[in-house]
Amino acid sequence: MILQDLPAERAILSGICRFGSSALFDVADIIDDGSFTIESNISIYSCLRHIIDKNDSAEIDVPSILSAAKEIGLTGFFNNQEVSHLASIMKFPVLLKNVRMFAGKIRKLQIA
Repeated sequence: MILQDLPAERAILSGICRFGSSALFDVADIIDDGSFTIESNISIYSCLRHIIDKNDSAEIDVPSILSAAKEIGLTGFFNNQEVSHLASIMKFPVLLKNVRMFAGKIRKLQIA
């Protein structure tokens, strides 16, 4: 049985999309790709990390994530359903100060 907190995963991804490097740097010491439990979220996190690694002041949008997916070899992954999931993550409301708390939650589940 996989322990997961999908709303927490979504909140982290949304926070990184919304706040960019501020959110990613705040959680990078706690979580990694393996902290996420579904393939969509793992792929999105990988793309976000790639974008910010290239340019830590980048503003993130759906096209930049799709472009990053192509650069890291995930082009075929983002079908219509995945793009819809990504769009919903982009709209998910989260405060920057809560992103690290959510990262701590999924890290604890990963360890358990």
